[in-house]
Amino acid sequence: MRRFDVTYLRYAPLTALLLLAVTAVEGEAQHHRRAGRGPRSVAGFQFMWAEPQGEFAYFVDNSFGIGAHGVFNLGRQSAFGIRLDGSLVLYGHEHYSQPLSPTIPRVWVDVTTDNIIASGFIGPQITAGHGALRPYVHGGFGFSYFSTYSSVHGDPFYDPIASSTHFDDWTPALTGGGGLYLALSRTVLIDLSAQYVHNGRVRYIPEGGVYEDRFGWVWYDLVESEADMWIWKLGLSFAIG
Repeated sequence: MRRFDVTYLRYAPLTALLLLAVTAVEGEAQHHRRAGRGPRSVAGFQFMWAEPQGEFAYFVDNSFGIGAHGVFNLGRQSAFGIRLDGSLVLYGHEHYSQPLSPTIPRVWVDVTTDNIIASGFIGPQITAGHGALRPYVHGGFGFSYFSTYSSVHGDPFYDPIASSTHFDDWTPALTGGGGLYLALSRTVLIDLSAQYVHNGRVRYIPEGGVYEDRFGWVWYDLVESEADMWIWKLGLSFAIG
């Protein structure tokens, strides 16, 4: 079983932000009383830009992804809540067409290979105020799952005819981040945020790492490295309750 490496302390640039947030929450106490009660919870989704850090950047380029989160506040007047956070980053994608088989050259299919990172976290979130501008910070622990798989489609709008996972691995992970909710209405919020993910060392296949030789055998390049990322997010959130 994997264990957390104490070197994650080197990857905690948001520790100071967490301390500042506590101070900010104290300063916002009067604002809480003036503004009235906050929502019971907040849920939203984000579009993401992932920026690999350290040695991970030697093997993986900047990538896109999607994410979702939910925050369950400990009370309508409380700045503290429990955050559930999930994301999916596509760090590699290949696509080409070829005949279904050498004996059926008239029928062509689409072959795709995707490299993904799926992550999930749970931890505290501190939100300062519930007015038009609501800065917040959060942290958490969880996991990241790395997978590379290929699939065959006869039609891009239907489920694949067949698929195969070439390699997958997972690692315990830590995260910390902060952002700003901008209220468009009482229930709709724009969410701007940044999140650092410390994955530690993990094995994965980089983009272009799956290939066939002239005898029809499938081979792949396997890398083991640190896999830390900065993730920049833009999304919509909704105040509930």
